[in-house]
Amino acid sequence: MPCRAAWPVLAALLSAAPALLPAALAASPSPARAAAAVALELPEQPLDTSLAAVAKACGLDLVWDPAITAGKRAPALSGTLTAQQALSRLLHGSGLSATFSGEGRAVLSVAPPPPRTGAAPKPQSAELEEVGIVGERDLGYAVSAAATGTKTDTPLLETPLAVQVLPQEVLQDQRATTLDRALENVSGVHAVATPGNNELIYLRGFYTLTTFRDGVRIEEYVGSGQRTLANVERVEVLKGPAAILYGRVEPGGIVNLVTRQPGATAAYSLEQVVGSWDQFVTTAGATGPLLGDTLLYRLDASYEKTGSWRQGIHAEKLFLAPVLTWRPTARTSITAQAEYIHNPSVYDSMQNVPFDATTGQLIPLPRRQNLSPPSHLKYDTTHLELRLLQALAEGWQVDARLVRHAVKNEGAYYQAADFSPDGAGGWTVTSSLTSQKVEQNTLAAIVDVTGHFETFGLRHTLLVGADWYRFETPLTAWLSADVSTTDAFHPAPPPLSIDPTLWFGADATTDHLGVYAQDQVALPLGLHALAGLRYQRVKRTGSQSFGPGLGGDGSAIPDEPQDDQAVTPRAGLLWQAGGAVSLYANYAENFGANTGFDWQGAPLDPERAQQGEVGAKVQLLGGKLSGSLALYQLTKQNVAVDDVQHPGFRINVGEIRSRGPELDLQGELLPGWSVLASYTYTDVEVTKSTPGSAFAEGNRMANVPRNMASLWTTYALQSLLPGLKLGGGLSWRDASTDPTNTLATPGYTLVDAMAAYRLGLGRGHLSAQVNVSNLLDVTYHQNAQAVGSVGYLTYGAPRAVTASVRLDL
Repeated sequence: MPCRAAWPVLAALLSAAPALLPAALAASPSPARAAAAVALELPEQPLDTSLAAVAKACGLDLVWDPAITAGKRAPALSGTLTAQQALSRLLHGSGLSATFSGEGRAVLSVAPPPPRTGAAPKPQSAELEEVGIVGERDLGYAVSAAATGTKTDTPLLETPLAVQVLPQEVLQDQRATTLDRALENVSGVHAVATPGNNELIYLRGFYTLTTFRDGVRIEEYVGSGQRTLANVERVEVLKGPAAILYGRVEPGGIVNLVTRQPGATAAYSLEQVVGSWDQFVTTAGATGPLLGDTLLYRLDASYEKTGSWRQGIHAEKLFLAPVLTWRPTARTSITAQAEYIHNPSVYDSMQNVPFDATTGQLIPLPRRQNLSPPSHLKYDTTHLELRLLQALAEGWQVDARLVRHAVKNEGAYYQAADFSPDGAGGWTVTSSLTSQKVEQNTLAAIVDVTGHFETFGLRHTLLVGADWYRFETPLTAWLSADVSTTDAFHPAPPPLSIDPTLWFGADATTDHLGVYAQDQVALPLGLHALAGLRYQRVKRTGSQSFGPGLGGDGSAIPDEPQDDQAVTPRAGLLWQAGGAVSLYANYAENFGANTGFDWQGAPLDPERAQQGEVGAKVQLLGGKLSGSLALYQLTKQNVAVDDVQHPGFRINVGEIRSRGPELDLQGELLPGWSVLASYTYTDVEVTKSTPGSAFAEGNRMANVPRNMASLWTTYALQSLLPGLKLGGGLSWRDASTDPTNTLATPGYTLVDAMAAYRLGLGRGHLSAQVNVSNLLDVTYHQNAQAVGSVGYLTYGAPRAVTASVRLDL
């Protein structure tokens, strides 16, 4: 909310007088033609030029004052669109709007502010920006703007940050139904799907379990299964420290899932997928108006039931995501949205192999081998969000959100406790059973005020905001009194039971409070400056308890409370050397409050990080093809790692440095030929060690390949068999290592392929698609580590085939 001192500024803004002197564009109006969809192919160019072309092609009588479009540019436009759809894309983020009369005529205007009298503003005095309507400017693989880096919808060529976007068409072509699969396309990112649980994401060498949903952070301490992408419109990745806008996050960057929102035009979809290992996935979607343009809805749903290439493993998942948007006036939008995921599955808890300490080698087992009886875990996830978008005056808007996100995880799973030689050339495995009930509850309140204004001829986009998060994590776990022993190569483990006296619990509440401000300024000579600052405070309280079997009486033992705070700045400068080339540099700092304790019970020092980055961006072929190059150095202090001298406790490592180049290319090379390519060299190592840590100075960080590259390309036939699309690609990961740098994970290359055919059906279409992943059936694992005699690794999936049929209306 604005402080009292800000009211004179707002009053001055509200006193501006409306000015609209429309000039008619020569076009022959035709109501029927204006309502029909026509094929459009326009490059990025001045807005006036694109508006004239759309009006002519659609037979629309479009009226506007040339003064309100002076100096504005329009994004490239491609597709079969109605006049209303085409204008929505051209005007998105321009501060202009089009009002249709319904008779082949539309008026383009800037909404006038309310009168200077101070009376209540008229409903139409300041229209709401099209916040949340994402993907409008995504043309195939090309992307022109993103909001994750700045919290404002900023063209990528004007953003002095490394931001990569995976639009909807990429996700569909690759059948990227899980997040780890999608992120293979992004430079600087390595994602590992842990068995049946989470995606472990490494960004610029630092791992995180945190993802963002429409800019709201989602902590996954307890896991909720792999993220479902059934309602995701696109995936945006900001690389580098993001603390200024998002608070306590890892300095490598963030992954933001942008969800689909209700549309004003009715649309429906139904898809059926069948695949290897008895996979069946049904997905449906619907959107449209309920009360004209005032009340809109959207519903995405999916149901999946599948087996696995791992013995005895199967999964089931129900996903529902309803959204309702109410727009009582052009100034106000209220959106209520929810997600529900029910995931009762057999958990793959035993991707373990023996580790022979005498040779320092892992003993390979068949990748299908499962060493334990079924481990049944149930995940239930609920997300509730209420969002208000309110226009205050011309160029000013409030975005306020209340969020509740809850994850419940309960069930039992087996763990390998020891491997030992059996004396006959084989190995036996000893396992224990753990039962758990864990919750992760998140409450959040976020308020952002954004303003567009000019001072001394300079255009500003000012963001002032505050956020508050509360994370509650109650946990109780029960252990088995006995262990089971079986042959590792021919497992037949006896079942175990839980001892109700062997239990322990933990409960923690963490509050995050942050306030921040950021200004983006368009300077002369094509320069764009960005500067911002955040104050962050993190407070944590917690306790532990133990059952009688573990020497406790069940009473809570409080932890030492933590209270950390920091100020984190970010600054960047970009020079738009031409209409399609930008050079930039930025500096940012990061803050992360550690939640562990050392062996004496003292809280660990908070993490700090600093990054410097330079880069270049280019858009070619009228915005259809874009490329970026980033060179960065990122240094992180006080990383929390295991204390090898005091097992069960943590210790701070002095400093870890990550640096290297990142290269990305995406878009359309020729009509119908799309490409998505990336390359990364990540040099991440311990530069200052700490006694008692396994992270020795000079060691590489675990599970981070030095070299990573990906290539994906498709071709849609233009004349012969139009509607047919063929594609394929590869993903290469160099070798990586464990924390001690003594156990290597070999590099690997995976090849994928796809074929699809699309048939038009009136205003809709029917499509069929086949995808093959790991076409060459490569046997590989994505990480490896040994603790005692137990080797922990994550196997990659063998060859898989999926076939799908989709109807869009």
